[in-house]
Amino acid sequence: MENESSKRFFPYNFKTGKLLARPNRFVVFLEVDGTETGASLPNPGKLGELFIPGARLYVQKMGSHVKYPYRVMAVESESGEVIMLDTHMTNRVAEYLVKSHSIPSLASYSLKKREVSVGHSRFDLLLENEKGEELYCEVKSSTLFAGDLAMFPDAVTSRGTRHIQELTQMSRKGIATAVLFVVQSDNINYFSPDYHTDPAFSKALYDARDLVRIIPCTAGWDKKLSLIEHHREIPVLWKLYESEGRTDRGIFIMQFKRNRKYVLYISFEEEELVKRVERYKRKKTNPKTVLERLRHSSGFEAAWTIRGPISMKKEITKSLSSISLTLADENSDYSLFFSDENPRLLREFQNVLLEYRMVNPVSRLKN
Repeated sequence: MENESSKRFFPYNFKTGKLLARPNRFVVFLEVDGTETGASLPNPGKLGELFIPGARLYVQKMGSHVKYPYRVMAVESESGEVIMLDTHMTNRVAEYLVKSHSIPSLASYSLKKREVSVGHSRFDLLLENEKGEELYCEVKSSTLFAGDLAMFPDAVTSRGTRHIQELTQMSRKGIATAVLFVVQSDNINYFSPDYHTDPAFSKALYDARDLVRIIPCTAGWDKKLSLIEHHREIPVLWKLYESEGRTDRGIFIMQFKRNRKYVLYISFEEEELVKRVERYKRKKTNPKTVLERLRHSSGFEAAWTIRGPISMKKEITKSLSSISLTLADENSDYSLFFSDENPRLLREFQNVLLEYRMVNPVSRLKN
């Protein structure tokens, strides 16, 4: 039996604070003990569904040698679940899961070495079983959840795609490889690559499925920032990717800002979804369409794609109409919304994205 200290990854004297803003990927401003301050954020993900202003952050006090007085360790979700964010800590958690034999697929392995270089890449763990057989293991942290499903990544990761491709090449040469997805929750039952956000990573993972061991494992946290003892391997929903992720079609949502107001443009593409959305982000010298004129007169802020049936456009419009957005125009080709508030910082908007990207696709698959 592992003792309590072996499951402890963070100091006991942590503090909690209220999120105020995230000016860039690695910095947040927050309120701690009634004082506004700053914290470093060791997580490059988008975290849009988690980093809603007012969200509860778990932070560690840092010394005077760093720029910001705090470091973010975790965030509390809308449901009150604590989600660990420190990607640098994920490898330590993975080591614990291996050493405690908490992962059935790796039960016969022990840690041989950390940070192992192979060619031009470095992989997180080198494991070895009782027969002396080695296994190169890359570790990833999943913090994107909705319903029963966890996804990775929540932001485009060319580095992650390269890792999967190199593990696949190693496997073809007879070298045993694995990727361990540490799912930072104990309430999840399925895993899938996030084909909405990173089609290249999703394809690489799908192509590797028969060559590389793909192991999603739950790792939940309590409000004392202790690792919850119960861990489970969960299945990958390859049929979800096969049914909806491999087709480059679906809905896109673009957010613009004009005259201190926010504008959402919702439409669809039956092919080349990613390529066309990238093209729509650029300003045209001679704008002709509604979207081109909108882009020409506004500042582009964000874009989201939702792969799947294009019939979702009408349903998504209805869902967005039910939250604090004003429907300004709608036809068979597009819908246009105005808002005084930043939509991507609204929990209701993020929940709509989660519903159509994660919850509904799983429901369609089960039906």
